Amino acid sequence: MSKTYEYVFNGYNACVVVPENPNGKWIWKAEYRTAFDEAEQALIQQGYTHVFYEVRFQYGCYKLQRLMHKFHLDVIERFNLQKKCILIGMSVGGLYSFNYALAYPEYVEKVY
Repeated sequence: MSKTYEYVFNGYNACVVVPENPNGKWIWKAEYRTAFDEAEQALIQQGYTHVFYEVRFQYGCYKLQRLMHKFHLDVIERFNLQKKCILIGMSVGGLYSFNYALAYPEYVEKVY
């Protein structure tokens, strides 16, 4: 059974779902946490940790990329995750994901 952790990081809400048997890999949904999440639920069942950081209305600006990176560094240490994540983004979440991947490619495995 997975366990959900909700907390505030740098003034923004964070939600991390840790699966029963985590494998160290993780998916980071950039926006709309529960929208169209069938694939994410299946990945959680396979051991992927699901991460969400609610940083709305910043539209991919440089400040957002720095906030996301600070969160990234925190979450990999706090939950013992691999350095690279798989970003999932749709609509404005896609903008967040691609801008983050361009700014920090060494921390991103894939963008979906």
